[in-house]
Amino acid sequence: MQRDLVIGIDSSTTATKAIAWDRTGAPVADGRAAIPLAQPRPRYFEQDPEDWWRSTFLAMRELTTKVDPARITGVAISNQRETFGLFGEHGEPIRPAIVWLDERAMDQMRRESNARRLRARTLSKQRNKTTLCGICRAERNAQRSHRECKAMIRGPSKSAPG
Repeated sequence: MQRDLVIGIDSSTTATKAIAWDRTGAPVADGRAAIPLAQPRPRYFEQDPEDWWRSTFLAMRELTTKVDPARITGVAISNQRETFGLFGEHGEPIRPAIVWLDERAMDQMRRESNARRLRARTLSKQRNKTTLCGICRAERNAQRSHRECKAMIRGPSKSAPG
């Protein structure tokens, strides 16, 4: 069997899409699975990081019912900008991920005298807030989470260098 497909996986705010592309750049088949989005309070938007994996698995499972997995030669992955999750020593999420839509750090950022410098350093213009401010706020309000955190996974900003 010829290995002639590349899979593009896009994990966005509401769903993960997996699309098989042929050598000419034409889509051949796709799979999709929803990602739940929680709003526990006004201006707060969170996701369970386990749902990222679950939705990717389900989208790929649907896709591979439509194409032979033996044809897959590569995978490219894109994810939500500025969404971040905190993970423990064994890769387990230690709190819900803070989604890029979240505005819980907005007031803090407006108060911070160095907000412009922070935005410049992170190359973020997204709604006048940055992941860095979200992390700072999470640190101030969730010391336990930060003590347990061994890794942070953050989606790349479209304006940030790779």
